[in-house]
Amino acid sequence: MAVRVSGWDLETDFVSVGSGIGGLSGAIMAHDGGCEALVLEKAPPGTAWHAVSNEGDAVGDIAAVIGRRLGLAVQAVPQETFGVLGPIFATDQPSSSAYTRQTLNWQPSHPSLLEDLENIQP
Repeated sequence: MAVRVSGWDLETDFVSVGSGIGGLSGAIMAHDGGCEALVLEKAPPGTAWHAVSNEGDAVGDIAAVIGRRLGLAVQAVPQETFGVLGPIFATDQPSSSAYTRQTLNWQPSHPSLLEDLENIQP
């Protein structure tokens, strides 16, 4: 929907349309550089868009592909090995694009993470 703007009542140095990683990174860098930053977002607060073609990969599967590609053996280790990050690596945290697909009528057309890792070129 187009909206006709008759005037401005706000001035800023940086504007991001959307709060994706690029928009927020740019706003943070602008702010850190002493600029006023404004981020515009139309999605409801707390919305998380996931643009994944699969519904989540286990950390062990990701490690196995990376290890195979690097010619390294991969083995399970206790979560304590990773200190405070242990719980993150010990728990699979799958992402789902179901909400993104339904809300935006979007269908992924890119390879899955594991396919991408298998085919990445140096």
